[in-house]
Amino acid sequence: MMPERRMLAPKPFAMADAISKYRSPEVIDVMRVAAFGARMELLGSYEEKAGATRFAALDAAEAYYAMLVSLAVESIAGVARDEAPVRVLDIGAGTGRVAYDVARSEPVHEVIAVEQSPELVNEIRLVASGVRREVSVPVTARQRMRAILRLPGPAPKLTVRLGDAHDVPAETASFTCACGFGLLDRVERPRAVVAELARVLKPGGVAIVSCLNDFSGGPASEQEWLDQAADAFTGSAWESVATRRQQLVLRQNAKWAETFEADIVVATRSGLPMPAAAPT
Repeated sequence: MMPERRMLAPKPFAMADAISKYRSPEVIDVMRVAAFGARMELLGSYEEKAGATRFAALDAAEAYYAMLVSLAVESIAGVARDEAPVRVLDIGAGTGRVAYDVARSEPVHEVIAVEQSPELVNEIRLVASGVRREVSVPVTARQRMRAILRLPGPAPKLTVRLGDAHDVPAETASFTCACGFGLLDRVERPRAVVAELARVLKPGGVAIVSCLNDFSGGPASEQEWLDQAADAFTGSAWESVATRRQQLVLRQNAKWAETFEADIVVATRSGLPMPAAAPT
């Protein structure tokens, strides 16, 4: 049973602020370290490296991301026996960590990552290329270090599209798996995003969502509020909904790492048609 959560009044929020946040090089540097820290090699002296990882290791979030990749691959394998081709959609893909690893797995034919930030779209394209490159690592609020990001190789099955999670540029009923990680409590209309997951999935397809359930601090209106991420997976579109909790450690820099409890929702798309959209 999920713990009871206290409903708080939503904070004032401008959607333009959300979009601009994910266009900032400093924010993208933090996101990249969280997603790919285990594949980074710091450049500098022993003392500099020790200082950069004194409190928060570069791979602090690795267990969480590895779990998401494993869950996605296992879920795909569970529904992909009769599917050809197997297509995966990652909405709000961030820096592309999960999309990259899933695209390099079998039996996936194609992974499409959708992001609203042009800068993150460019970042995912670099990740998909597998190119070895130098990146910036936040050590403190004012100090940075250089590092080399090495990936196992290119992910030619991964493509990226610029788009909004509320209106995904993807075909209806065309994906085996649809993901949204760290997304629902950061969008204006979380229920609409879940409806998009249902729209793009084939009957029997799987949706996987991870969420910190911080809806009181997000942009959702009172009408769109969710107490928990699983609350959005209701109605005839979903045949089964399972929720579990996973620890997430986020590294902002060497002096700050926070531990969160993320809810992981795995839901199966029913064979029933999508309900008609409510009139606006």
